[in-house]
Amino acid sequence: MMALMEGRELERAALDRMPLLDEACDTGGAFVLDEEAPEDTTADAGDGWAVEVRSGSRVVVARGSGGDSAEQAHALGIDAAQRGLDLLSIRNLGDHRIRRADDENLVWWPDGDQRVLRACSIASLRIDVPSVTVRITDASGREKPQPAEPEPVWHPSFRFFRLAQVSEEVFDAYRNLYLALESILSTASPPKPREREKDWIGRALKEAETKGMKLAAFAAPGAVDPADSIRQELYSDTRTATFHAKVGAPTLLPLDAVDRRAVLASLSRLAGLYLDLVQRTLGVRRPSGGMFRAGFDMLIGNIVEEIQIHVTDDPIPMQKTDTVINPRGGLVKPLATRAAPELDQAFLRNCIGEASVEELRELTHVARVVATTADGSLISGGQLEGRLTLGGFDRFQAAMGIRGVNVRPPRSFYPL
Repeated sequence: MMALMEGRELERAALDRMPLLDEACDTGGAFVLDEEAPEDTTADAGDGWAVEVRSGSRVVVARGSGGDSAEQAHALGIDAAQRGLDLLSIRNLGDHRIRRADDENLVWWPDGDQRVLRACSIASLRIDVPSVTVRITDASGREKPQPAEPEPVWHPSFRFFRLAQVSEEVFDAYRNLYLALESILSTASPPKPREREKDWIGRALKEAETKGMKLAAFAAPGAVDPADSIRQELYSDTRTATFHAKVGAPTLLPLDAVDRRAVLASLSRLAGLYLDLVQRTLGVRRPSGGMFRAGFDMLIGNIVEEIQIHVTDDPIPMQKTDTVINPRGGLVKPLATRAAPELDQAFLRNCIGEASVEELRELTHVARVVATTADGSLISGGQLEGRLTLGGFDRFQAAMGIRGVNVRPPRSFYPL
């Protein structure tokens, strides 16, 4: 039986019958869609990249070339996939959105004379740290009753702020948060007749500063004139580039990985500025609390160091009640696993498992990637969207991460 297995030709690498490799394409990415594609179709995304979807599948595959690392494969693949989906939409072949592209994906790339395929799965851990309650006592130790904070009176800016918190797309969140700031700023310092908007914003910020507001906390690092720096960033840079899309003018493109990073950085400062203005203008304070990065690293660090990653061809969908890797008895293969600090970010810890494709030959396909503790207890798992085969690749990797998300501060994480 073993001799027969060793002689069996591996099924060519594909995901839901969509090939991952061909003679012209050695780099790519596959991502999960919000719903099944209505029909089989491909799109030419430019620069030598092809994008494919299959009827009944919730996967989009982007194939091309030019990457030499997982990071480049992901950046090139997601950019091509988004362009391809734009083309499918304008052709009325499906209006799709990619779900959690950073957290659930496949990427592949050439590494010297070998081809590497990596499956990525990141689980989010919600961190809810209640706000600190201050209790004041008298000389005898008895607690002094404190006056309750007054109930806030509704203000139109609250609507825009709430929409920014519940939005699933960072550009939409930024636009709503900017409008929230515009609303509260015009309450604190109403525009003068015929005053240009950028002049009004600069004046209103200067007035807030003269009243004791520490604008340096909300300006870009190293700003010499915080009020002017904020005005420049809010109005002339990020706001203009996200509210307008004239060809040839500086614009920021939704779902573009590089542009998203710029908007996210500005969004975080904008949220703090808005809430400070709300407290100073309306006397309304939004309670907050959260875990610091050092605390998260201490909490998760030991877990990541002890993780063992496995793959299986067990096809049954994963359930939170699972106690074993392969409930239906599928074949399980362990991967050589290590912590992956090169992938870590703030509030994100990672590990990588790896094996040669030859070591995984006995698997009919890869269906699940599962992380266990040293004693075999399941702690995290990823069910691949679609049937994945490996023929044509030399190495298979599984990157698994744990992301901490503080839920009480203003939202700062928006999945791609």
